[in-house]
Amino acid sequence: MTSEIDGRRHLPTLAYIGAVCFRCYKAESPDLRLSKCGKCLRVAYCSTECQKADWKRHKPFCNAWHKLLHDNDQTIAFDSSINSDMSPSALRLRLSKRVETESTYLQQLMGRPLTPVEKNILVWEPSCMACSVTDRLIKRHGLPNRAVKPCLGCAITFSCCEPHWDLIKEVHISTPSQDSVGEFAQCQMNQWLRENEAFSIRVSNNPDPTDPGPFRWFPKRIEEAYTPLQKKNWWDIKEPYIQLMDLDEKSSQKDKDVRFRAVTEALSIPLSILFVMEVLNNGDDDWKRRTTLTIHILGSPDYSVSNNEMYEEILHLVPGIKALKVVFVASGYRQLVPPTSINVVKPLAVCSSCEVIGKKLFNEFCDSTYHSFIQEKGYRFVKPDLCIVFHPRISPETSSGWTLTVELLKKRKVPTIVTAYTRPNAEAEYAFLDSLGVKFVDSLSLRLNPFGALTCRSEPHAVAGFIAANLWFSGAFKG
Repeated sequence: MTSEIDGRRHLPTLAYIGAVCFRCYKAESPDLRLSKCGKCLRVAYCSTECQKADWKRHKPFCNAWHKLLHDNDQTIAFDSSINSDMSPSALRLRLSKRVETESTYLQQLMGRPLTPVEKNILVWEPSCMACSVTDRLIKRHGLPNRAVKPCLGCAITFSCCEPHWDLIKEVHISTPSQDSVGEFAQCQMNQWLRENEAFSIRVSNNPDPTDPGPFRWFPKRIEEAYTPLQKKNWWDIKEPYIQLMDLDEKSSQKDKDVRFRAVTEALSIPLSILFVMEVLNNGDDDWKRRTTLTIHILGSPDYSVSNNEMYEEILHLVPGIKALKVVFVASGYRQLVPPTSINVVKPLAVCSSCEVIGKKLFNEFCDSTYHSFIQEKGYRFVKPDLCIVFHPRISPETSSGWTLTVELLKKRKVPTIVTAYTRPNAEAEYAFLDSLGVKFVDSLSLRLNPFGALTCRSEPHAVAGFIAANLWFSGAFKG
């Protein structure tokens, strides 16, 4: 949702670390120097004009942050010893506690909750990958010979001194990231992040440059035969999709690659569904010849609706499927779709190739929890071929509702897969499902999704790790 105070939904990660203008997102170049806000020192602008235009919006947070910087009673404890616990879990906990403490302080000063943008200024404050120290903590604690400096390769990961850079250099530059589809290190993925965000800003058709959204492109062709996805990942199918984009012959490989990564944000939905269907059916190809394939979608209403058109790709890739019915079930759809679309099965327009041979796509939106949906359907409930739960982010506050849903999914023996934005999310959701006695399909549980979106962003509250749509499979079960 758009913040009523800030008015913006999404900002590039680079804006939060001061690498692009906080208002117009221009990057620094030989002809353009960015200047930090002189008061908060947290955001940067390309010109006096941009800073003045943004001041009304930035002022409340800027003033509160300035007070935090100079309030001696708000000293945050910090272990600067090179022998302190520098494990990823310890650093994550340290960062989370710092953000929680400082968020509370800022909110008290401002007299209101932080907007999502303001919270992200806090969570993405540049910090040393080895020890999590920031420039303001270095100054506050008077740490000698320390200054947070960016990696020369990606300028997104930071270190505070040569000994700490030596500690993280190999992991950052050479060791494959746990979140990488392929053997790519954090530094390479950070460089993609820069390219992805620059591309998203450049090609946005949205008149509001603060909400660039994903690159919109949908493949239009029908394959003659289904190509199995097991033992494959994005890199095995990249070239056919790039060819379908019909790009200019002068397009560089870098431009082709960034466009491909952009479309995986939406393509991750059908490709993940098909990959999971293959694994769960374990060699039984009957699902590929269904008159109607039925998929139930739970969780993340915003993500599901914004990529609604991409479900047609299932019809394109599986020629034997004649019709696809997608049922979206979650609380919140009444705010996202017209009232006439609630609890009504509607046909969607399909591409001309599908239309000519009679392929059909239907959807239905249901504004309720899934267990309520099943109970309301009663004897009319038809078990879907797959139920996919996008990014539920199950927490103690929401677990009771999900408990009822999972118990009904088990009872009805509905094939189910849960996806997560991050590995920590996946671990938490796996533990929750395990506590309910779920019998996991191990090959689809607590593992990286080979078709998770390649539009990865740095993970908040961490000095390593990435976040992306469907990046991890939390768990799968059949009942």
